Amino acid sequence: MSVWRNFKFFVSEVVKGPLESQEITATTFGRNALFVGDTEGIVHVYDRYGKQQAYQFAAYAGPVTHMKALRTRNILVTVGDDDSKENLSVIRVWDLDKKDSSGRPSQREHRIFSGKYPAPTNRMVPLRTNYNQDVVKKLKFYGAAGTEESGGAAAMARQGILMSEFKSCVVSMDVTEDLQHTAVGLSNNEVVVIKGDLERERNPKIRRLKSQVAGKALTFVGFPRGGKMLATDGANRDGSAMGRFLGLTGNSNNANSAFAHLLYTVHEDWVTVWRITHKGEYTEYRCEPQIGALPDCSALNDDGQLVVGSSTSNQVLVFGDDSFLAEMQSNFDPSMFKAMQFAEVDGDKRRVLFYKQYVIVLTQNESRPDRFLLQAFDFENHIRGFSKQQEAYLNVAWVLADSTDVLAICQEPKSDVVQQRITRLTEEETQSKLEQLFSKECYDIAKKMAKKATAGDAGQQLSIAKKYGDHLYAKGKFSEAIDQYIEAIGQLEPSYVIRLFLDSQRIHHLTRYLEELHHKKHHDVANKNHTTLLLNCYTKLRDDTKLNVFIHRDDIRFDAHNAIKVCRQAGYFEEATYLADRFQEPGDYVKIQLENLGQPLRALQFIRTLSVDRAEAILTEHGKELVLWIPDDATDVLIELCTLWRGPARRAVDDSAQRHAHRTTYRASHVDAAHLSSGAAASKKPAKRANAQDLIHVFVDSPSCLLRFLQSVVDSGDADSHDDADGTQIVYNTLLELYLTRELKRSIKHVNAPVGSSTMSSTAPSMSPSSTAAGAPNTSSVSRRADGYVEAYAKRLDHAMALLERHRGKYDDYHALALVQQHQFERGTLFMLEQLRLYSEIFTHFSTVFETSQDPAARSRAKEKLIRTCEQQEYSPQQHSSSASGLEGAAEDTEREMWISLLSLLVRSQDDVSEEISRVLETVERRDLLPPVAVIEILSSNKKLQLRTVREYVLRMLKKDTEQIDKNQRDIREYTEKTNKIRNDIRDLQSSATIFQTNKCHHCNAHLDLPAVHFICKHSFHQRCLNDVLECNICSVEHRKVVQLQRELDDAANNSADFFRALGDRVDGAAVVAEYFGRGIFSAPKLRKDAILMGGAGTFDGEDAALEGDDANGGGYDDEDEDDQDVFADELENPEEVEMW
Repeated sequence: MSVWRNFKFFVSEVVKGPLESQEITATTFGRNALFVGDTEGIVHVYDRYGKQQAYQFAAYAGPVTHMKALRTRNILVTVGDDDSKENLSVIRVWDLDKKDSSGRPSQREHRIFSGKYPAPTNRMVPLRTNYNQDVVKKLKFYGAAGTEESGGAAAMARQGILMSEFKSCVVSMDVTEDLQHTAVGLSNNEVVVIKGDLERERNPKIRRLKSQVAGKALTFVGFPRGGKMLATDGANRDGSAMGRFLGLTGNSNNANSAFAHLLYTVHEDWVTVWRITHKGEYTEYRCEPQIGALPDCSALNDDGQLVVGSSTSNQVLVFGDDSFLAEMQSNFDPSMFKAMQFAEVDGDKRRVLFYKQYVIVLTQNESRPDRFLLQAFDFENHIRGFSKQQEAYLNVAWVLADSTDVLAICQEPKSDVVQQRITRLTEEETQSKLEQLFSKECYDIAKKMAKKATAGDAGQQLSIAKKYGDHLYAKGKFSEAIDQYIEAIGQLEPSYVIRLFLDSQRIHHLTRYLEELHHKKHHDVANKNHTTLLLNCYTKLRDDTKLNVFIHRDDIRFDAHNAIKVCRQAGYFEEATYLADRFQEPGDYVKIQLENLGQPLRALQFIRTLSVDRAEAILTEHGKELVLWIPDDATDVLIELCTLWRGPARRAVDDSAQRHAHRTTYRASHVDAAHLSSGAAASKKPAKRANAQDLIHVFVDSPSCLLRFLQSVVDSGDADSHDDADGTQIVYNTLLELYLTRELKRSIKHVNAPVGSSTMSSTAPSMSPSSTAAGAPNTSSVSRRADGYVEAYAKRLDHAMALLERHRGKYDDYHALALVQQHQFERGTLFMLEQLRLYSEIFTHFSTVFETSQDPAARSRAKEKLIRTCEQQEYSPQQHSSSASGLEGAAEDTEREMWISLLSLLVRSQDDVSEEISRVLETVERRDLLPPVAVIEILSSNKKLQLRTVREYVLRMLKKDTEQIDKNQRDIREYTEKTNKIRNDIRDLQSSATIFQTNKCHHCNAHLDLPAVHFICKHSFHQRCLNDVLECNICSVEHRKVVQLQRELDDAANNSADFFRALGDRVDGAAVVAEYFGRGIFSAPKLRKDAILMGGAGTFDGEDAALEGDDANGGGYDDEDEDDQDVFADELENPEEVEMW
């Protein structure tokens, strides 16, 4: 006998309301409502707990015997009797959403009895109104009058009807959710099957069935999951467990496929199932074992399982199981309907029904019929869900259950009037149930319950697994504990489990946990430390088989690079090679070949098979070692990589991230993450080659190989075929430096060759202990050439000169200049100085030669070069661009200094340089580079210089000065005459009247009439023609220009910075001083105020003077007017002010 654990998984509540006094002949749960039928044929609609009645309607003239509410639609199906024998067991379908004016729902009626098939009135069964027969015999139904207060006249007058007097021909009724099939079990053991839509069809098809298996009374009929389970042509329509239960598959998209249905029938001696096809075929099958049930002791759940409380034993059996049904094949097998679960329940079973995963069983005490026990059994977990207090009841009349509540209705036999006690049982929250299970260490049940109740809350399920694992670990059940910890992966920190199983005796369990941790289904919970620990466990156990199985599994995920590293450290080089090859880790593969297996040529051959970007990344990292070990072969590969790669082209988009996402999220590939470009960056690089500048560092210890590498790249022209100007300059600058280096070594690093590598270069790096143990490089496969030939230094200098001349703009000019000067390459130095137009540097170079050389021919050449350099400086584009950019002064200073220095050099020379001095003097004179006095001073420093050398220069300068003096005197006379004329005009204005004789307007040429305005400039206008009455239309533009010019001159005169700048830039300082003296820079600042002609006050420089004029018109002046007149007089005495007007 199974042991059932007792828990209090339900909360009980006593419900108060009108249902307490309600007479009940039939009841059922509906959608958010409780339906109750009484003896007078009225259907009462309450809330779910009977606390309040919503409405009621008359359904029959007699009692309502059976009812069922649909779950998916607001429809109620009832069976009841009307007022005559011909109207027994009438089926009515009520649409509760459609009501008439009186509030009665619309209905469709169907009759199952007729003259041909009369009702079995001789075999009618009493309605069950209470499970205690003593109560049934005692209590009476009074109808609506029974609800009145005691002592009421109507209540006292009526005698009432005993409960036992109400009988019915129907023992059970069920209907499918689509109303297409209805089954009614009769008291004569017949089953009436109605096929057709009860809501719409008036005359559906009726078929009467009778079991050929059972011999006793029929007690239950029911359609599992609505009955639509099987497509007769083999199509499994709903794919549910019950669809698999029937085991037929096919094309579910065939609209013409008709469904078959299942119908359970329970008798007192057998349980059978009927298969009903759309063709009207009815086939009955037995359900093993043989067992029967009394009325109300059978029920169906939502999954199609049938629970039956045996009428002959204490067993309760459940027929059908999802896990079993899911394995059924496509052929119909009656054995699939056998009982799969059972429980032994003491007492007489009176009611059996399903509530969620529980089987609710109501039993009656044999010795005390008024006492009942209501129990909730969880068959899967062997749990009783009600507490002791919740199980005991008295005189139970009805037990209802749906997916939300359990309702127990008990009748109180204190009088012959119905008085009921209603108890509501509601399941506890999942967390509360789990806490009870934890308190009794029922972790396995808690796991199952949490998985079913909180399918979406994976965190809670994993938390339970962790607690269960701790419980098992504390009991020393390590194998079972590790199973639970494995289930908790994702919620439980792996380090928690690892600490528990680090003991060497539990290393096998730890290994199993770590293996599962790397499974793909756990979404990358494992990191590289876990992989390292797992591989170390394998190595500690020396379990090479498990190690190989692990690395060959396809359902795990780990950091491949880290696994390779651990295998290499443990000496598993073949396994590391396999991992590198499987997970496409080319960098690690090359490392193994170089550092562990000593096979550089194999590594190089492998690199040749890679795409450009991967080969570039690997050679960037390991190229230095390859060049030291096999310099010629490695250099050849690098040249191919940077000119035309024979392997796959560069990937348009870097797929390393996507590739590694399928095996690790801890780090990208060691090579790809470090060196491979992203898709955008990779698309900018050449598709079939790498950039040479990115690989120059590989040859840091092998300059001769670098020279051959760069020569090949430059000769191929690929160094110029990309947009990276800086990279191109690096290539050419490095190649130029190698050309200029006097001594180029094959290698500048001296290390011992690997053991057993006699043909390897003596400069190859020594192998590590691990690689020595694994084997030295294969000497038979390493082909070495003799030391590469390096051209003579003189020839390399020619190459350097050719590079400078042919590849202008591809190298950095100043870097190249520094290189040629550093290596004392004179040809290159002069070439670069000329290209950069650094004439002062060229001048310095040749001046040194001219002064220090003992060879007359060399001095002569240097002398010509000096003159040519000065002339180039004079006519260079740089000189003109400097002038345009505001640097004229600096350029002129450089030019002047060069010519003065050249003149000084020639004067100091002991050779005959009279002709050259004459040429220099001509340039100095033409460019006005030096005052004649300074030139004579320089020339006089050479005592041997003859007068005829400078005679012509002196005469020309004297003549030029004489001409300049004559010109200045003419200018003085001209300016004096203009000044005198202006003074005379001013005096005339002051002393005599101005006569205006014009009779036409100078603006419109019309006759001049009043009002007219005359200006001193002899222009006359109509007043209406003037733009401004204070200005002449004709002279105002020129007047404004003069005023503006005067203002600019005044501002310039006050700007001392320009004066000092000009004084420093120009040779003739006296001329600069004279020019700025004329501008008035040395005068006292003037106080200017604008004057208004012909009126207004205006003050000018100087003190006020008395007005000389005729005051014959009379009109004396007061003091203020006299001041104004003085200002006006002073104004006319200053010619510059008149010019401003």
